[in-house]
Amino acid sequence: MGKREYLTVSFRLGDKDYEIGVSESRNPLSFSYGFYPDVALLNDAGVKKDTLLIKDLLTIGAYVNLNEQYYKIESISKLGDSIILVKEKAFNTIKGTQVGMIAPDFKAVSILGDTIRKLDIINKKTIIANSCGCGGDSISTDPYFDMVNTFGNDVNIFHVVSNFKKLDRGTHIDSEAPINRDFYEIFRKEYCSRLCYVIGIDARVIDKFVITDWKNNTINLLD
Repeated sequence: MGKREYLTVSFRLGDKDYEIGVSESRNPLSFSYGFYPDVALLNDAGVKKDTLLIKDLLTIGAYVNLNEQYYKIESISKLGDSIILVKEKAFNTIKGTQVGMIAPDFKAVSILGDTIRKLDIINKKTIIANSCGCGGDSISTDPYFDMVNTFGNDVNIFHVVSNFKKLDRGTHIDSEAPINRDFYEIFRKEYCSRLCYVIGIDARVIDKFVITDWKNNTINLLD
């Protein structure tokens, strides 16, 4: 027993049309939109999207940009029949991992014992690259080394992984180490994450993508 569905709402703000979509990956089990719903802006002032990227997917507590004004996704009813947006006047001051936000302050310790802090790395663009190294998952670990080979020392690239032994190149952060627990909660959040975050020299998050799709998302990284 289960269900698969997504819901949309169309509305006008001022003289412009918008559409927001909501889906819940776990509603086949819960029959509810109260767990981990994804929210996306499908029609932005009359411009309809035919493709959604990872960075386009929002959730409760994130912010949607409607005509240069940000609104917090405050709540979604469990039945999915209503969504509450709250205007936010100071989005540019908020710290978080959503694209456009100031990256949170963080500290992590690499497998070799080096300490990594946000204030120490914003001299150049930075990629925090999650992959799943357990079980020999080369599909998500090889792209990290491909990025290292491509960008060299022009970009900071930190590899966040668990149960990883290949230390001949790069900087690797053990996601399961207790000392990195706060870092885990900010940039990983789940054991087998393959999500990458790009932080600009202004310390803002400028992109987010799945590590296996890095070539399509890092073309302009050296601009």
